[in-house]
Amino acid sequence: MINLNFSLQNPFSKRQWESFVERCGRLTKNKAWEVQVCRGSYLFSIDFRLTFRQDHAGLFVGLGICGYELLINVHDIRHWNAEKDCWLEYPPIVQ
Repeated sequence: MINLNFSLQNPFSKRQWESFVERCGRLTKNKAWEVQVCRGSYLFSIDFRLTFRQDHAGLFVGLGICGYELLINVHDIRHWNAEKDCWLEYPPIVQ
């Protein structure tokens, strides 16, 4: 996993987190995308995550400026089976 994160939050802000736009869809059979625009209390933030061999592994990028954030996620919809070192095609149903 690669994870880079920097944020500067406004300590005087009483703004509550709020989402304006949420869109998602499928790219392939096992890959999906999500885009979100939200409002929070960050003056500046940058977030980059690249994950492998874990549940919903993929790329996440976030950029925040003056209280508004753009979040983009491209990930695998499957779960990772660490015991067998492979993807589970369909998550098991827990009863």
